[in-house]
Amino acid sequence: MFYRSRHESSEAVELINKGERSKPLPGGQQQRLALARGLLACQDKEILLLDEPTSSLDAITELKVYRNILEGFSDKTIISTVHQLHLLALFDRICVFDKGRLVEVGTLAELHASSTVFNKLWAAMEEASRTKTAEASV
Repeated sequence: MFYRSRHESSEAVELINKGERSKPLPGGQQQRLALARGLLACQDKEILLLDEPTSSLDAITELKVYRNILEGFSDKTIISTVHQLHLLALFDRICVFDKGRLVEVGTLAELHASSTVFNKLWAAMEEASRTKTAEASV
């Protein structure tokens, strides 16, 4: 997803331009295209702000995209909103909001050890995952 060389960047731009002239893309592909454009535009910036850039992607693709972004922009500050808690292990610091207010800041381990709000969110995610797995096996 992240393009390191000028050659790869120009190939990405060419694919973007081709995509605009063809049939409409499915939601996940549209989102990846928008993200690619944004990443190409901010390669020289010090801070990246990402607002759920992978919300239309499946969990495996989402994880791959985030890993590529974090690797490609390892010298930058990345601030991202996520609702999929499995991504939190990728980040150095996590801010937990409750009803629009910042209630906790810490690493994943620190939040697991001390945050009631965070642990409730984590438990809800695990329950949803178990329910989804159980429904899929029926």
